[in-house]
Amino acid sequence: MEIFAPHNLPGVGMGNLTSIAGTCGLIGLAVTSGMLIAEGILGTVVFVGSAFAVLAAKEDLGGNPALTIVGLAILVVAAVVRSVLGARTRRAIAQLVGAAADAPETRAARAAVSRRDGLAQALAIVSVLLAGALVGFAWAEWNELPFHLGDVESIVGTAVGLVVAGIGGDAAWRFLAGAVRAGGSTVVVGIVVSVVAYALNAASFYVPFVGAVVLAVAIVLALRLRRRTQQKYAGLRILN
Repeated sequence: MEIFAPHNLPGVGMGNLTSIAGTCGLIGLAVTSGMLIAEGILGTVVFVGSAFAVLAAKEDLGGNPALTIVGLAILVVAAVVRSVLGARTRRAIAQLVGAAADAPETRAARAAVSRRDGLAQALAIVSVLLAGALVGFAWAEWNELPFHLGDVESIVGTAVGLVVAGIGGDAAWRFLAGAVRAGGSTVVVGIVVSVVAYALNAASFYVPFVGAVVLAVAIVLALRLRRRTQQKYAGLRILN
């Protein structure tokens, strides 16, 4: 592989997965995109707006406007549904405060909360993976028109984007959940995550090799938060 591919600028090698700098650019962009989508509505709006702004540089949104519009619309709808489910869950939890633990109504309410949480998490996972796949696909196909999922580079780019976006989304979700459990405001924490993710997103695009650092940080953060959560639950089991 080449180290740099300056003839493929903008960014650090958009449209090139045969240079180290270009691959790192894709990795950083996908990781931070996963973080934005995992945050929720604010992060999704930032991602979708940025995607349209970038794709506007290509003729007819990369030659496949239907794919672009449908993909981004799915992300927005999923974020809205996740927000509604989260609001309903918070209201239900507030209503359960002081309720009799063994009452049938309480058990039913807790089951409903669990179902909503499961659906919201499933939507978040699908959205993060979809965003990563779209980023990887667009990056790999940047120098082609229309974009077409068929050659080796487009398939590799899509797969890389999907995987590393999952890592970034997992790290962001664990950080958000931990901060909120610690008493942080959902809105404030979400804004902080979105701002940091967007700043790292821009850095990954314009500065060579930053994407590799972003991926390493996301992996370390996800593993540390996962370990901390496991230790907390282990302590609770001992107390019980």
